Amino acid sequence: MPSSLPVADIENSRLKLLLVFAVFLLPFQINGFYNPLIQDNAALFWLLDIGSFIILPAGLLWLATKRKWLPQGSLCLHFPEKNNARIWFIIYTVLLCPALYLLYYYSYLFAGELFPVNYGAMPFSYQSVIPQTKFLAILTGIHFSLTAGIVEEIYYRGV
Repeated sequence: MPSSLPVADIENSRLKLLLVFAVFLLPFQINGFYNPLIQDNAALFWLLDIGSFIILPAGLLWLATKRKWLPQGSLCLHFPEKNNARIWFIIYTVLLCPALYLLYYYSYLFAGELFPVNYGAMPFSYQSVIPQTKFLAILTGIHFSLTAGIVEEIYYRGV
């Protein structure tokens, strides 16, 4: 579908979006360096993590849609039109999740056997920042599960 904007305006919008995207993506590129330094300070870790995975992506999405840098529907955050397709989408998703979990689990075991020493390991583990209380540990699991998936879909595929 051809756009009604002149080519210069489209290129200008793409450049702005690229610059904004680069600024908002910066924490994801450098968190491997600062996470080991802040892992003992839980408040700082969670402040940076929530800022990186919730506030920045929401801000970028809000800014890009408000400034009309993203065309309507460009992020594909919608279900297929037909109800029949929606039902099959849900069924496939429910069936695929356990299969992908098993594939990931056995791939992890295989990689551990294949590469017993991780020479690129950083002195940081996400296990060290998971709270000890059961309720907060569940919230942490939900946070990690949802934010990573949403951010990756919006940042790396949508935008």
